[in-house]
Amino acid sequence: MALSKIKTTVVTAAVVLLTAGGTGLVSYKYNIVHAIRAAFYPNIQGAWEGTMPLGGIGIGKGQSTDTRIVVKLSKAFGDYVANIDAIDLGRTSLPVAKVVYNFPNIQLSIYPRRNMVYQGKVDARAMEMVLNGLTLRRTHTPIPPDAPLDESDFAPRAGSVLQGYWKGGIVLDGGRYPDGLGDRQLGNNWKGAPMVASNILPLDLKIAEASDGTFRAELDSPMQGADGQPASLVYGQGTVDLEIKSKAGMFQGMSDRAGDEMRGSWIQGDHSLPAFFKRADYQAEVGQTAAEDFSFTSASDLQGHWKGAWGAAVGTINLTIPLTLDIGKLPDGSYRATLANLEQLGNESPIPASNFEYLPPNLHMEWKWAGGAYSGRLENGQIVGNWLQGGAEFPLVFERQK
Repeated sequence: MALSKIKTTVVTAAVVLLTAGGTGLVSYKYNIVHAIRAAFYPNIQGAWEGTMPLGGIGIGKGQSTDTRIVVKLSKAFGDYVANIDAIDLGRTSLPVAKVVYNFPNIQLSIYPRRNMVYQGKVDARAMEMVLNGLTLRRTHTPIPPDAPLDESDFAPRAGSVLQGYWKGGIVLDGGRYPDGLGDRQLGNNWKGAPMVASNILPLDLKIAEASDGTFRAELDSPMQGADGQPASLVYGQGTVDLEIKSKAGMFQGMSDRAGDEMRGSWIQGDHSLPAFFKRADYQAEVGQTAAEDFSFTSASDLQGHWKGAWGAAVGTINLTIPLTLDIGKLPDGSYRATLANLEQLGNESPIPASNFEYLPPNLHMEWKWAGGAYSGRLENGQIVGNWLQGGAEFPLVFERQK
């Protein structure tokens, strides 16, 4: 009799479980089966290398920009996690928000910072994976990223003609050398006048020379948000060859005897434009940035760190593009603003506004090289307005970051 009651109780409990929680049981069984299967998936921990096309204009005719990448996969609490080094963009440890691995299928979601989802397959030996057409191969000796140059690395020093900090630019159509040098062959004994400020795309250059005479260089294109671009540099008998490692352009020119200026050509897309660099004071530039004040005491203060998002539809996918806007107040009461598009891999550094107008509460800013502008007004602790680009307007609201 007691045994019969026990059997009845067990059967009743099973009926309740299947009736009231059948979905939970199915899900539980699926998870168990998935976990068992996953235990036998080929292990994909380790480093994977490939070359990612970037779609920009390369140096030679028909050439495109690209970067070597290293995807580093590991396990944490039973799940795969990953980060990425974009070697030739100078970007390291980019986070991968989610890794979904269901052999042979794999998906890397680079959210929330970037709207990128890479999906594809792993081969049977777990030695190769193809994601959105990008081929990655396993390696035990991944390419090491270049360490960012420290100020001590490029500080000017005796015995090095090129080591130091340089400012210059690319002279676009209509620009000119004011001393009439133009594109003609430059001797090694010239001393040039300053370049015409208009119609020049600014560039900043850091150069470090090792004891063996080899060079490391980093190029910034601040108006394009492309900072810290690793570059190779070869120097001999006054001739300078500087090439961005992502193939986004190269400088060929000559240094004057004093080592104070370089002039030559910027080559990209098989086209050549005049370009130049002149020694500059890095500490003075850092000092200008340090003078910016971002503190605020009320909602009516414009200075501060702001964030916003611009929604865009690409086919059937709705993308959210995160933006940061930093507005600093200078000691003379004027303002300086920078805008960063966090989706632009390799171009996500803050871009200075080329024009800034503020007549409270109205605000207008322009970014000449991006072909965009923003008009809005400060309202209740928000900046409310529209982004203007390509003849269209898009609503864009910035919220203050605490």
